[in-house]
Amino acid sequence: MKSRLKKTVMILAVAMMALTACGKTNADGETQEKYFKIYCGLNNAQTGAQVLSTQEAGEKIRQLITDRGLGYTEYTANGAYVEAGTVHENEALIYQMIFVEKDEVESLAEEIREKLDLESVLVEETEGRFRFLQ
Repeated sequence: MKSRLKKTVMILAVAMMALTACGKTNADGETQEKYFKIYCGLNNAQTGAQVLSTQEAGEKIRQLITDRGLGYTEYTANGAYVEAGTVHENEALIYQMIFVEKDEVESLAEEIREKLDLESVLVEETEGRFRFLQ
C-alpha cells in the first residue's frame, strides 16, 4: 500500500508542476518542453561494486530530489558496460523530470553522485510534447 501511495504522490507532484509550467502550448493543448533523465549507476566510486542496496539508494535519491521541491518518476534498471574487455553489470536507478531547468538537474545529478559516492551518473536531455487528459 505504501508503494501505491508514493507513486500517486509522485504523479500528483509532476501534474502540479505541469500546471504551472510556461512551455509552448499548441492548439491541441500540448506543451513542448525539454525533459531530463538522470541515470544513477549504483556501483561505488571507490570499490567499483554496488555498496548500497537499490532500495537504500532510491530512498536517499528521492529525498535529495524532493528536498529541492522537485517531482520525478523513478525507474529501476539493470545494465552493463564494457571496460578493457571486461563486462561490468550494475543496477541503475533512473529519474525522469519534466518542467525543470537544466542547471537544477545538473546540480542535482552532481549532488547525487557525491552524496552516494557513485561511480557514474548520466544526464539525458530530450524534448517532447506533453498533454494532460482531464
